[in-house]
Amino acid sequence: MLPWYTNWEQALTMDLLNEDEEQMYFAEFMVEGLQRGDAAARSAFYTSGITNGWLTRNEVRVKENMNPLPGLDEPLSPLNMRQGSNAPQDKPAAQAPALAARMRLLTHQSAQRVLNKELQAARKTYTRILDTKGADAAHQFSAWVAEFYEGHAQWVSEMMACPLEEAERYSAAAMNQLLGALNSEVIDRRPAVLALLDEWETNKAEHIAKLGEVLPCTTE
Repeated sequence: MLPWYTNWEQALTMDLLNEDEEQMYFAEFMVEGLQRGDAAARSAFYTSGITNGWLTRNEVRVKENMNPLPGLDEPLSPLNMRQGSNAPQDKPAAQAPALAARMRLLTHQSAQRVLNKELQAARKTYTRILDTKGADAAHQFSAWVAEFYEGHAQWVSEMMACPLEEAERYSAAAMNQLLGALNSEVIDRRPAVLALLDEWETNKAEHIAKLGEVLPCTTE
């Protein structure tokens, strides 16, 4: 079903959102939602997971299609599960592998959302502008790319919980890739932009996920 979900997401974005709305919104099927119960059942499930330490609060936010928040990545430790005075010292070593796995999953999910937004917005705009075959179509798409990625960095920084400077470098690199593909398309008369987006869909999420490995600056 995943290819169908992708096609529907792109169609919804193209048909329902204008250019300004695309800067803030995008369509995404939350497949996990198909397996969820009602609000009371989900609340009980999440409460159990959080209080017993096998779900983090940010993992719950992602499952409910909300952005992660700083400081909510650590699992809680039930007081009645501590074993004597040495439990706090043992906790980090005992939970480190599980915590690392949860963090990787959370980071990958956030990276996929970032990529989905870029792909849907770029494909919709490309189809709308470039398919008109107008004399200034390439210039219009180039202007859209620059505008989109100028505002995209802040959202990437929030989604990936990384420093804004890292998100700005990522956005600038993505913008330059798209503009380079557009330039090749104009010169060589081949669909380089769509080919680049297809390549991104295959392997770019892992690259975006690396942004989540950059620790934000903190003050003591």
